[in-house]
Amino acid sequence: MPYEEYLEFLDLLRKPMLFALDETPADGWSLSPDVFFEQICAEFDAEDEHGVAEALDSANKLVVIVAPPGGGKTTIIRKELRKMAIPPEQYFLFDFKEQIEKFYSMGKSPEDKLKFIRDQFKLEMARQFLAKIEDKVAFVYTALMLFFYEERMHRRIFMWRKAHNNPHIGETGAKKDALRTIFATDWEAVTEEEEFVKANLTCAQMAITVKRALNLPRFLLIIDNVDRLQVGAQPHLFSAAIDIHHGGRGEFGTVVAIRSKNLMRFEEAGSAGNIVRIVSLSQIVEEARPVRLHPPTPELARTVLEGRQTYAEKAVAATDDSGKFAEARSIFVRLAQLANDEFVADQLYNIANHSIKQMLVLNLDFVKYLFRLIGAKTIPYENGTLDLADWQVHSYLYRWLFARQTADHPFLLDVVTKFERYSAGTLDAAPECDIELVILAWLSRREVQFVRLSEVVRAFREIGIEPDSVITSLYRMYDVELLHRYLELSDSEEHVSLNYCRTENPRVTLNPLGFEFAANTITKFEFLHRCLLYSSSQSSSQDNLLERADTGIDSKIQAVVSHLREMQEAHVAAINQFASAAQHVSDFEAHYRREFCIGENFMLERIARSHLTFLKVQHHANFLAWREPYADILDALYEGIGSERRAKTTLSNLLVGK
Repeated sequence: MPYEEYLEFLDLLRKPMLFALDETPADGWSLSPDVFFEQICAEFDAEDEHGVAEALDSANKLVVIVAPPGGGKTTIIRKELRKMAIPPEQYFLFDFKEQIEKFYSMGKSPEDKLKFIRDQFKLEMARQFLAKIEDKVAFVYTALMLFFYEERMHRRIFMWRKAHNNPHIGETGAKKDALRTIFATDWEAVTEEEEFVKANLTCAQMAITVKRALNLPRFLLIIDNVDRLQVGAQPHLFSAAIDIHHGGRGEFGTVVAIRSKNLMRFEEAGSAGNIVRIVSLSQIVEEARPVRLHPPTPELARTVLEGRQTYAEKAVAATDDSGKFAEARSIFVRLAQLANDEFVADQLYNIANHSIKQMLVLNLDFVKYLFRLIGAKTIPYENGTLDLADWQVHSYLYRWLFARQTADHPFLLDVVTKFERYSAGTLDAAPECDIELVILAWLSRREVQFVRLSEVVRAFREIGIEPDSVITSLYRMYDVELLHRYLELSDSEEHVSLNYCRTENPRVTLNPLGFEFAANTITKFEFLHRCLLYSSSQSSSQDNLLERADTGIDSKIQAVVSHLREMQEAHVAAINQFASAAQHVSDFEAHYRREFCIGENFMLERIARSHLTFLKVQHHANFLAWREPYADILDALYEGIGSERRAKTTLSNLLVGK
């Protein structure tokens, strides 16, 4: 079956594979919560489930559920609501994604935006809780008695006394139900007062009124999908959430789901007025409690991948009465297992920045790439037998990863183009070659959750790198497609001036993709080789991505080694330049390894180990002919910087034996 005939199967597979509770899949495809939670949803960490359950059980707390995009915030909230059997009438789930298009049609005035958010909040609450006539009447009556008695209800009482010729209506001590009954029978009054109270109640007052009017034992406000707003607009919703909660005066609990990187903006939104601190990264004040969902573990990543794949494959099979997709399903089961092994073994679920949904998307796209290789006969498939070794999957994965990343943003190309420019003499200084990688390495060494920009600048100034270069590099790594960023900053997503950066001194946080790229991806042989071929391979649609993994291995190694020699020359020049600027440091090599290297190893050392280990497993006997060039490169590096180390020690067992 050619690749083109697999496309229909893969498209059908995508719907159940990528199903999310808060999104409506294309073509009307849907899934009931019972099926989702019982057949697809993987178990959350017990501590996370306990924390969210405790948050939902809080009658009067402000709680923030924190996780990365696609990290399970919506899923765990709805799962615990279901598990705890909290009836829908006891919580108001305000999903802001439905309001985003309208929000951006508003003017730029913060007051207009805040008014819009509050109006939408009240409209949605009315739609959910006041559809029945009797509930609407009880709501309006309760609002008048609680918040507008002197302004509106007192006037109504005098009108009813005159109309009913009864001076005792509304007297102190009179039966409350009597006044309610009179109000409920005056439909003109109900209609008029409904319009007034909805316009004049605050969001908090409306929530209180709904709770009391419907005699609810408890009430929760749950605000989800705040992060779909652009960063500059998020504080408006955060401020609204804070105001609503505190306006409730303990009558209800408030739960806000926020992406991890935006937690700091929630703090900032709560720092105005009499609210000194809502949420702190270092301490939790009495008013609020953040519940942070744990990042995926290898076990969870595999469980999620296998669970979704199994369900999706069976879902398609259930609709395949003719057996049209039997062969495609069989191939998918085999390819998915191989892909899962690679994703888990190399912790590549981290490239999704801890987003479960993005991990599923990446995994499925990679499996689709393997299908392409079968369609092109690059991967032999005949009579139901798939000829594909583990090491080949490894190569194809990093080849595909390079192509997919560069299609989104060209930052990854810097690992090659900058060294080529240095070799050609078009860069001002050697440190410009890999400053981004060195910054990522330095950030990966920090034990604290974030550092200030001033701290980053200070550390690099000590080894001779000017602030402008550091700041520019940081923003280059930050200004990438949302899920492909390498780090997070606590200010606007839009470009800001360098002076603004220095003045505001934003927080800098390395995310999982940033660490994974610098610590793992960049060292892979096939990935580096694809970088060298960038000029003829700008996206995953290029034909040369369909060649076999072991095609022309000698020429591949020759190209990679040639590039590594350029890197070695640049590294020698850069490290010597750093050492000259940091003459106050007694043992500069030890200092540099400790502060600016991952695992205290130079980039070239890590690349050499990674490549030789891979080539030894992949090509066995031929490995003997390839290991000496790597050793020569490392020895040239050590000699150039005056180090006492030697390649035979660094590479140890890779240079001995067969």
